[in-house]
Amino acid sequence: MLKFDQFVILSAELSHLSESENLSRTNELLTALINNGFTPVRFEGHYKGTKEDSFGIPLNQYFT
Repeated sequence: MLKFDQFVILSAELSHLSESENLSRTNELLTALINNGFTPVRFEGHYKGTKEDSFGIPLNQYFT
């Protein structure tokens, strides 16, 4: 089980884009996060009832 005191949730998806465009955006976001030293946790988020791939970034590992 993951335990975070504080975290941010990020998603690169936009509802008007195709599934393949959103997949590309999600992969770009993941690469950017990792290349900048973050350890994202992937999970399924929802926005206005629609599933979207999201990432959680636990802040307590960066700001203590």
